[in-house]
Amino acid sequence: MPELRSRELACSPLWLLLLCGLFPTETLASSCEVWSARAESIEGSVEVRTFGFKPWVAVSSGDNFCLGDTVRVLKNSRAALYLNNGTLLRLDEQSVVTFTGEQDEKSFWLKLVKGVGHFISRIKHSFTVVTPFVNAAVEGTEFVVQTTDGGSRVTVFEGQVAAHNELGRITLRSGQSATASGRHAPMLISVMQPRDAVQWALYYPPLLPFDEMALSPAEGKLAAWQEKTAQSVARYQTGDIRGALESISAIGAEPKETRFYLYRAALSLSVGRVEVARQAIQQALRLQQNNASALALQAIIALVNNDKERALQRAKQAVVSDASAVSAQLALSYAQQAYFDLKQARITIEHAVTIHEHDALLWARLAELHLMFGEPEAAQAAAQKAMELAPGLAHTHTVLGFSALTHGDLSAAQQAFTTAIELEQGAPLPRLGLGLLTINRGKLEQGRHYIEVSASLDPNNALIRSYLGKAYFEERRDNLATDQYLMAEQLSPLDPTPWFYQAILEQTLNRPVVALSALNRSIELNDNRAIYRSRLLLDEDRAARTTSLARIYRDLGFKQQAFLESQKSLSRDPTNYSAHRFLADTYAGESRHEIARVSELLQAQLLQPLSLGPIQPQLAESNLALFNEGGSARLSFNEFNRLFVRNGTRLHSNLLVGSNNTWADDFVVSGLNERFSYSVGQFHYETDGFRENNDLTHDIYNAFGQMRVTPRLSLQAELRRKKTAQGDLVLNFDPADFSTVNRRRVTQDTARVGGRYQLSAQSNTIFSYIHSKREGRQQLLSQAPSVVEADDNRSDQIEAQYLFQHEKFNLTTGISAYDVKQKFDSAFDWSAIFGSNCPPFPPVPCGEVGENPRKARSAYLYSNIFTTSKIWNIGFSYDSVEKGALDLNEVSPKIGLQWSLSEQTTLRAAYFETIKKTLTVQQTIEPTQVAGFNQLFDDHNGTQSAFTGLGVDSKINASLFGSVEFYLRDLDVPVFSDTKVTQFNRKEAFYRIQMDWAAYARWAASVRYQQERVSNKAPGPERVETAQVPVKISYFHPNNAFGKLTATHVRQHVTLDSGTSFSSRTEAFFVVDLAIGYRLPNRWGSITLEARNLFDKTFIFQDQNFMRSEPVSYEFIPERTIMTQLSLNI
Repeated sequence: MPELRSRELACSPLWLLLLCGLFPTETLASSCEVWSARAESIEGSVEVRTFGFKPWVAVSSGDNFCLGDTVRVLKNSRAALYLNNGTLLRLDEQSVVTFTGEQDEKSFWLKLVKGVGHFISRIKHSFTVVTPFVNAAVEGTEFVVQTTDGGSRVTVFEGQVAAHNELGRITLRSGQSATASGRHAPMLISVMQPRDAVQWALYYPPLLPFDEMALSPAEGKLAAWQEKTAQSVARYQTGDIRGALESISAIGAEPKETRFYLYRAALSLSVGRVEVARQAIQQALRLQQNNASALALQAIIALVNNDKERALQRAKQAVVSDASAVSAQLALSYAQQAYFDLKQARITIEHAVTIHEHDALLWARLAELHLMFGEPEAAQAAAQKAMELAPGLAHTHTVLGFSALTHGDLSAAQQAFTTAIELEQGAPLPRLGLGLLTINRGKLEQGRHYIEVSASLDPNNALIRSYLGKAYFEERRDNLATDQYLMAEQLSPLDPTPWFYQAILEQTLNRPVVALSALNRSIELNDNRAIYRSRLLLDEDRAARTTSLARIYRDLGFKQQAFLESQKSLSRDPTNYSAHRFLADTYAGESRHEIARVSELLQAQLLQPLSLGPIQPQLAESNLALFNEGGSARLSFNEFNRLFVRNGTRLHSNLLVGSNNTWADDFVVSGLNERFSYSVGQFHYETDGFRENNDLTHDIYNAFGQMRVTPRLSLQAELRRKKTAQGDLVLNFDPADFSTVNRRRVTQDTARVGGRYQLSAQSNTIFSYIHSKREGRQQLLSQAPSVVEADDNRSDQIEAQYLFQHEKFNLTTGISAYDVKQKFDSAFDWSAIFGSNCPPFPPVPCGEVGENPRKARSAYLYSNIFTTSKIWNIGFSYDSVEKGALDLNEVSPKIGLQWSLSEQTTLRAAYFETIKKTLTVQQTIEPTQVAGFNQLFDDHNGTQSAFTGLGVDSKINASLFGSVEFYLRDLDVPVFSDTKVTQFNRKEAFYRIQMDWAAYARWAASVRYQQERVSNKAPGPERVETAQVPVKISYFHPNNAFGKLTATHVRQHVTLDSGTSFSSRTEAFFVVDLAIGYRLPNRWGSITLEARNLFDKTFIFQDQNFMRSEPVSYEFIPERTIMTQLSLNI
């Protein structure tokens, strides 16, 4: 090593040595068997000289370099290289590197002769940086090395570097810098802004139209400086930036002309020469105080360096100085966007294009903003206008690429991004777009590489850092993803994007408390509502929005918080499909909310874009009465959604085994291929139940397909089959009150088609048609005569809905029609008495055959009206229901208020009336909630109800949440007999107080008191009063293990009608549930073991099935039940 160091010192005062991993064995270049590096981006002039002192040769993007090659970056130039070991190296001007000979077969050498290099290294093996002054042992990290004659400096942005020489050793971590020389040991230095080390590498969006620079001739000819400037402009238009800078540098006596210095500043910024640009701007301001373009350039420099306050101040000054200046309007628009005021940013540019109709930069910027607002046609038109005006403007092609990507036209998007890169190799956004496109095609590693290049081209861009974190997340490289999110949060503290992605990551790492903190921060930054997406993303961030954030709250046991966030989001944006899915997931396991759950799922499906996410067959079916439906080990929703939409196939499976011969499984295959997605699955469930004739078996199959016909029109279709066999599932307060022989079999086939059409950015329509064929058979009595009922239902349901959004209000209006044709056949078996099924003599009835048609028509209008601190929910519905003797025609008012008493506390109040319609498969697209109160309860068909509710929700501090809720329901329940209908009154009162505490990083706790009082004149118990106090403690260990302990005290008083073994009784009991689990590494799945009623307590309990038309699972079972679930995600 000393001999080698002496030889290198003879060539250079400083050199850099990188000791890396094995070379790939494949041949990737014609000039050498194994390439050492590849040119990714060339700005200006970059040259290479092969080993053997041959002449310097110009380098182009895509060129490969071999061992022994020397690359130099000339003045006013930059280069990005991709090293063989997976490291990205960005070189500043006047930098020289040499790929020296191998030390051994496991390493290669890179010598930094002089200059500055920015490294993004993701290699699995460590490598070493060696200079005459300092050695650095480096693990996968991001850092900058600057080489001068006097020494070297290392600045670390991410990861860890151990710097050492013969005189000492120090360890550098994120945000730290160190210097070293031949006479001094490495030592830490204080740097106020470590990221100033990459000032030269940043990207500055163009503001000045170079090709329109006015060159007024003096006395019939151009002055010398004007000729040189004209040559510079011509060179710039051909992509020769270095030549353009050389042309103006050749001017002897610099003119006293403001435009000249503005041009020099803008041209210098295009290659990262910030100090040169600042000096030129100052010269311009000395010649013309308050020059609008000079102030605009100062604004864009401040903005790129994350000084948003100064940027907005300078931009406003520029507009005041000259409101017609293109550069001033562009700078102001960018500054407004930095503060997330996209509406005003677009207004600024729309005003500017009315003044400058032929400015390509303005039209390209307008196209970009249209795309952010989800207006692809307007974006396309503006981009085409910019293309006509300036075909060589790279940003125009970039916007066209994102527009095509949004449309799903991947070929057009690739062409646009490739053209943009060719026109401006230092632009980061087309590389980002190319990365997203490549990932969309299923090539994750290559797509991630493009995004890394994009980050190298603009190291301080928070948005690109967020996307790079997403890519690492997809590759299951969670530590790298975390580093990128943290970096993005530091670079843009007001952007909710990285906080949102970090929340998803933390949840998958078994850290839901940390995830909740990140999620709350994201919501705060997103105008205090959970939109579940970034506010700047040109690709819509579709996949991330479908991620079920309800699971964070579910893991913690904070279900009420999940309700509140989802309803707040839907109040602001009823078209937010992710919020609909969020609410659907949150309703799971909630008592008498099955209609609301499957209806929210239907709305989410109709509004969603294409997705690779699996659709489990059981999700769209209501009232399945699954064992442990609300428990930790329940067969439920996919836990491991992807953050990128990408072509491919995916497998998802669950297996559950438990007490009472219970077992279940689901298996889903889903796929995505650009404009089409599909999901095919099966679900099986069976159990013997906890008592005689308590068994249940389900077999469910589904096939779902969705196609994006145009950017505005999406169509979908779904086929489902459900086969059910069951005994008596009702749990009554009298434990002897059940049937030992009643049996039921149902086969239901469902076909559904629907779609979404976007009329404009503010207007959407969705429609749904469902046809169902249901055949059932039920044995009702065991004594003579026994009765067997068979029914055959043919149902059709069609709905359409229009949604309109405005800054101050939104509207949801729709119509629906339901028709059910039911044929029934009741057969009486008299053989136990007469020795014959049907005696041949009257008046003994042998059966009954008939029809029972049902119809329903409805129309509705819901509005959310926004004031400073209030959201008013005002609407109505008209319902017409015909069912036998029941004929209703009613108008139902809907009134609600959400009042933000403070930033921490919200008051909710609502009054509404509803009619329970006969739904084909219990799904509807009518809104399910008013002011955060559910209005679609699982009541009997034809039930009329009036609801009055009041709630107060408070975020006491960052980790403590409280909620108080109360509501009354007054119901008229129809009971049908022969040709008449009788309506019985039922009153329900519900009270709930809940506290949720995210105690520490590993612990969460919640306590709730709830009481429900039912006064019932319909069939069933006359009065039921139930009070519950569940206390839940959850623990989450960093090694992926978790545990949950729930202790619930229940007290219930039931008054039964006459004729039972007792008329009134009070029962109190205490049950404990315990669950432990483990998340498999790399998000491959999870395994859970759960015991409910751990101490095997015996008790009596009245469930709520007497208030429903279909029985569901039990909230409590009077014996110990144990189950385990394995979930796999491939």
